[in-house]
Amino acid sequence: MKAIKSGLLFCILFSLSACDLQCNFGGGIDTKKAETLISESLSDKAGKKVTVTCPADVKEKKGETFTCKATAEGDPELEVVVTMRGDGNIDWEAKLAGPLKLEQAWLQTTIGEPLSAKSGGPVAVSCPADVVEVVDGTFNCTATADDGTSAVVQVTMHGGGSIDWAVVSSPVEAEEAPVE
Repeated sequence: MKAIKSGLLFCILFSLSACDLQCNFGGGIDTKKAETLISESLSDKAGKKVTVTCPADVKEKKGETFTCKATAEGDPELEVVVTMRGDGNIDWEAKLAGPLKLEQAWLQTTIGEPLSAKSGGPVAVSCPADVVEVVDGTFNCTATADDGTSAVVQVTMHGGGSIDWAVVSSPVEAEEAPVE
């Protein structure tokens, strides 16, 4: 079974809340400073540059929230919910901005390449089109080797964009089409 996590998705699987940021300037939150500090934290965790955009002119009010967006090339957008503590500090938490769509090409790479390496030859993976994330949802793909043998691969999706997958049926010989 394999677990896959992309850079930004990796970030939301670990604790991102309760980050203390001194961002209070004249009764408002310095959102540019918040953007920079959240971006640095996410970039460190993701291992790549993450850009964060927050609204301007946020007035500080204890317990109130505002929402920022975090993006990195090749990763889905994250929504960063920022809660103001009222003392110039903020807490923030990142989550997916919308449903995660798994693309066929990504599934082919994620599942097909390890199967190809294990079998010693190319393995094509065919999954349902437009799979959208369902927490703890499962779906089946078919893995087919060049020699025509195929197997069922069960994929389980977890919150935050990680997947586990496993071959759940033994490879079977492909049936030959009747010749007319």
